[in-house]
Amino acid sequence: MTQEQPGAWRVDIREHSEWSARHPWAAGRRQEILERIAEEVVRQKAPTCSALIEERS
Repeated sequence: MTQEQPGAWRVDIREHSEWSARHPWAAGRRQEILERIAEEVVRQKAPTCSALIEERS
């Protein structure tokens, strides 16, 4: 997790294929887990902000 600018945090998560290979138990729950991580980062680090989850292209 890195702070991009005041109030903006960035969390890098492995790509879909690598996620599935390294964490097979969570392969079908990736989006759910990413949303939970985003909620927790907002709660702890930027409570007046909202989360945006983007896939790299």
